[in-house]
Amino acid sequence: MPSLNDVFNQLKQANTNLAAIHNDLLQVRQSTDQVRNAVNNQTAYVQALVQGQTYTNQSLHHLSQQNETVICLLGQIARHTCQSLNESHLQTRLQKKMERVSTGVLEILQHAHPEGAVISVKNEELRTKVEACCPPEKEPPICRMEPCPNAGSLDAPPQEPSFHQPD
Repeated sequence: MPSLNDVFNQLKQANTNLAAIHNDLLQVRQSTDQVRNAVNNQTAYVQALVQGQTYTNQSLHHLSQQNETVICLLGQIARHTCQSLNESHLQTRLQKKMERVSTGVLEILQHAHPEGAVISVKNEELRTKVEACCPPEKEPPICRMEPCPNAGSLDAPPQEPSFHQPD
């Protein structure tokens, strides 16, 4: 049978072993805490990257919508410009033809009815005075802008988080 001293020595040895295990567990806990902190820092870093990427994606989408609006407006401008040029060309030809015909008709009438020519000049003077006093109503413009889609405004970018990078 072991003596009381042997049991005491075994208890001391067990206590020493428990103290060593306790110290080892403290070191494991410190290492685990360091790993947890490093993971938390990296998680915050990744979350910041994701937040920045999300904002970048929103910005790209917003710019795409604005580009669609610009393209729509440019298309309208191009159509209106082409229509205006075609109409202007047609009207210029018609005006030149009308001027030639009107001049010819006016000369014939003035030779056939000289008294009518004098009345015509007086009527034109009266018309000019009336229009100076009471100008005729203007016709509304034939070209009206059609609204294009509005992309709206973009939210402010997210704030840069501050976090500590482990050494």
